[in-house]
Amino acid sequence: NGNLYKLPMKLPDIPDRTITLDVSNNSIWKIDPRPYVDKLVKLNVANNKLVFIDQETVKNMTQSKLSMNISNNNLKFLPNSIQNVQSISIYNNPFMCDCNMTWMKGWLELDSIVEPDKSVTCQTKEGDVHKIIDVTESLLDCNYDTEIGLAVGFGILLILVVVGIVWAKRCPYE
Repeated sequence: NGNLYKLPMKLPDIPDRTITLDVSNNSIWKIDPRPYVDKLVKLNVANNKLVFIDQETVKNMTQSKLSMNISNNNLKFLPNSIQNVQSISIYNNPFMCDCNMTWMKGWLELDSIVEPDKSVTCQTKEGDVHKIIDVTESLLDCNYDTEIGLAVGFGILLILVVVGIVWAKRCPYE
């Protein structure tokens, strides 16, 4: 191994069979759609250069009872569809702590997740390292009030502009 940069496009056709695919210790950098992913029961992509996992591909994979190893890669984020993988190993990835990953806390607390994955950490933009199971929206300052206020404000402004245009068309100045 060692010279794969992506998952194989095709595998030998074995009708009505499940697939175990071990592509560990390569240079694979993404998991993206393949025609065989719905037949996978075990996927080992440990010790690669993974930076991206396609959300829809994971959804297609989890139709089977999938066991997946994505440890020792370069993943900063995971698609939330990864929660449906029956058994997974994710340790030793440089996860980023941000407001889009707070779902991972609840997921890692499940009984199906075992050590060392319960101790997986993430790093904030400031460089602080936290166990993901300790990360909360308040710790990351995930305050959406400003965004909601701006959206409401722009919505009201847009309505006023439309009303003004309609009024100007109906009552033109003479």
